[in-house]
Amino acid sequence: QESSVPFRGLLCCGRWRLRILSVSESKPECVFNTMGNTLSEGSSPMAISAMSNYTHFEKHELTRLRDSFREMAERHGNPRTISRSEMQESINSVGIVDSDAEVLDRLFTMFDKTGDDAIYFREFIAGIAPLISADVKEKVDFALQMYDTMGTGKLKQEEIIKLLSAINRTASYFGDPCLTEQQVIDLVEDVFDSDDGKVKDFLYQNYVNGIIDHPNFAIFVTGKGGARYGQGIS
Repeated sequence: QESSVPFRGLLCCGRWRLRILSVSESKPECVFNTMGNTLSEGSSPMAISAMSNYTHFEKHELTRLRDSFREMAERHGNPRTISRSEMQESINSVGIVDSDAEVLDRLFTMFDKTGDDAIYFREFIAGIAPLISADVKEKVDFALQMYDTMGTGKLKQEEIIKLLSAINRTASYFGDPCLTEQQVIDLVEDVFDSDDGKVKDFLYQNYVNGIIDHPNFAIFVTGKGGARYGQGIS
């Protein structure tokens, strides 16, 4: 059951049909149809809320995809990254449907910021984790679990910044105004406060409510952020 609050963005669910255009265009564009009306990017209060209806990702699929990514990464010198061909091999082994595979391929291009055909797979899988059909709290919790590839239940502050930045970046690609990187950092530092200033591991499931109750998170899900794709989001 989705939250009745009119959340927008990657953490929400809508009833619109989404068409994603090529990332080779100068600016990604999303077009939604609802009740016979066409809405262009930015004109709707629910800009990418259709994504978890458009895609067909299930938790078990993304978990298997993450595990396959990890196996792929461990085959070569950098256990943190995968190539596009390795991603495609994992997609095929898991059995991701073609339409979802196309979404992942285009998101790979966005996450490959250096253009060297390599992405950090933990950030990538956390960024797409909210595409499951679930309420907001479950999506955030699942994204944390996806980043925690070893299943320890613990993450460091800097890791949580990376995974929330990945969600923010993915949402920005689909057209929503999002948080700046500094707003993401402020959210994490407020919620995951280390009293002694030392690096520590946090039992992240104890902090999910703190994330979704934070004012910056409210800015994100209500589409009031000041950053957009390519502007204020690295």
